[in-house]
Amino acid sequence: MGGSLTDVLDKWLSIYDKIKSPAQLALSVFGSTNLWVHVEFLSLMQALEGLHRALMADRFMDRVDYDKMLSALEASIPGEITGALRDSLKSKLKYGNEFSLRRRLRDLVEPLPSSIRQMILMGNDQVPQMWIDTRNYYTHSLGGTPTSVLGGAGMHRAGVRLKILLRVLYLHQLGVSDAILVGALNGTNKESQFLQQLFGERSLASE
Repeated sequence: MGGSLTDVLDKWLSIYDKIKSPAQLALSVFGSTNLWVHVEFLSLMQALEGLHRALMADRFMDRVDYDKMLSALEASIPGEITGALRDSLKSKLKYGNEFSLRRRLRDLVEPLPSSIRQMILMGNDQVPQMWIDTRNYYTHSLGGTPTSVLGGAGMHRAGVRLKILLRVLYLHQLGVSDAILVGALNGTNKESQFLQQLFGERSLASE
């Protein structure tokens, strides 16, 4: 790992209490076989979101300050709006201080060097919008099937990349060097070989 195992374990123990729940979710997926592809994909996306919640600021302003403003914001809803629509708007205001999933994932991966993000995420080296759209579709709405939602094969490929991304994020938190991570991503293990295959297919498709 390019460093002292003792140092790595000390760093892991120093953050483990904070990341315990999302880490256990990720590990349960890593250790499972024959999961439905939808369940695997959604669980991995949830593990990423949970990791962000554990490690990073996830609100635009202090919770207490926002709560003080919330009553005024709710009172500004026109009186003509009643019933379910009013309840819906109040619910949106309640969670309006929290970052979107897109923002969370962007903040989570940005500390990684662009070279590593490009290898895993490809495209513009950010978490693909289709991953976010697919997660939101299965979490919030099952009406119709928009074109931005991944199919089964796409979710499988995304799942491989998500597992690698989570491992890289954990190792990066523990201080494993970028050079070591790049070497592993270019390695001969099954996951890296599959990742390199996907990267090659994407490069050929863009020519």
